[in-house]
Amino acid sequence: MFSAPTEQVATSSSNLAECHTQHLGDNRAQVDCQQRGNAISLCGHGLLSAAAFWRDSNASVNTLHMGNSRFEVDSEGDTFWVAMPLASLQEGNTHRWMIDRLGKAPVRVEASGPDQGYLVLEYTDLDTLMSLTAPDGDLTKHTQRAIIATCLLDTTSTQTNIALRYFAPQYGNPEDSATGSALRLLAAYWRKHRGAETLCAYQCSPRGGLLLSRLDDKQVWIGGLVEKAREPL
Repeated sequence: MFSAPTEQVATSSSNLAECHTQHLGDNRAQVDCQQRGNAISLCGHGLLSAAAFWRDSNASVNTLHMGNSRFEVDSEGDTFWVAMPLASLQEGNTHRWMIDRLGKAPVRVEASGPDQGYLVLEYTDLDTLMSLTAPDGDLTKHTQRAIIATCLLDTTSTQTNIALRYFAPQYGNPEDSATGSALRLLAAYWRKHRGAETLCAYQCSPRGGLLLSRLDDKQVWIGGLVEKAREPL
């Protein structure tokens, strides 16, 4: 058993998630991520970065453990993939606070998980999505759910292109700049409403990010390019 040097995954220009990974043997590794001292229960970018780290280290790893969950990993060139359970969604309602706190009314609302789960809010177009105001801590007066705001960009013969923004002020980060785990929800959402089996998702935060997803019968694969940091973070 051995420990890898710390991997750091940027989540905003002024706020970094720190992810540690440790080889467990039997083609497995542990990944633990935290942000501002708070543990992250599911960090998609941490999993992707750990998968890249172990491949670059010439270690055979095909399963990553985070918390009580385990994830298959794969790679195609510089694109790394993590398999996650497909999320379930339930129709929700538009509330006045969504307009007051974000600035615009969504065209559709769906919820996933318990009261501290997620809300997916769909907007009409990219201009509307970009105009949303990142909510502050007062959002918790209305909901404990993290908010995934999204819109359709276009549909091609091979994939559906979408945009997203992610708001979770209850975790000390009004807007996350790169959120791999959010695409797990959006893969289920856009399959339900557009029949999409693959997504190319642009996270239009100030830092920006591009993620991919593909669905199979039981799970969703989240993918993205992983680059080595050119200087210490």
